Amino acid sequence: AGAAAAAAAAISVAACWVIFGVNHVFSHQVYAKAAFCKQRAVRSSPYIVRRVAATIDRPPPPADLEDGDGEEEYDVKYLSNMEREHYLKQWQLLASPEDLALSESMLSFRSQPMYNGLVRYCVGAFLDGKLQGLATCEERADIGDVVSFFFPKRVLRCFAVLTRPRVRTEAGSVLVRAIHAMADSHDCYRVDFEALKDIAGGRYYILGRSL
Repeated sequence: AGAAAAAAAAISVAACWVIFGVNHVFSHQVYAKAAFCKQRAVRSSPYIVRRVAATIDRPPPPADLEDGDGEEEYDVKYLSNMEREHYLKQWQLLASPEDLALSESMLSFRSQPMYNGLVRYCVGAFLDGKLQGLATCEERADIGDVVSFFFPKRVLRCFAVLTRPRVRTEAGSVLVRAIHAMADSHDCYRVDFEALKDIAGGRYYILGRSL
């Protein structure tokens, strides 16, 4: 009887070890498969890829800027490619023909992190959590003559400024002043507003030149 009980106990222990081993192997396989699926999802998700591609490795823009009268306080932030497209397509529904053409050109713009000395980004001016205006910019080496070729300096170029349609706002002027301040913090020796000559009657260009 004692021998039979001992044999039964040994069989039970062996069975437990077999079950534990199978469960352990199965758990490892499930974990490995889940990790593989997650890795594939990251590689195949365009949302994740676009968010990573839109990451801007630059100092943050100046925050809490006031308008010309000092009555309203704006928050200036970077916008990803997806965010910029979202707002521009919303604004197109109420945009004038002039603003519609400008928004189409801004839709083709693509933010990109620093590569070979070139970085592109979009900044937006928010008031009470709502986007009131956005601007597209680029930083690159400014090689205008032989001296600057050997000792290059950086220039910040503003391509376009667009404000929310059918709303009276000073967001455009706030963005111009913010971009001018960003040039100092980003070690750019000058800001180029030439592309703004034909936008909003040239008032953003005049403001940029006066700063």
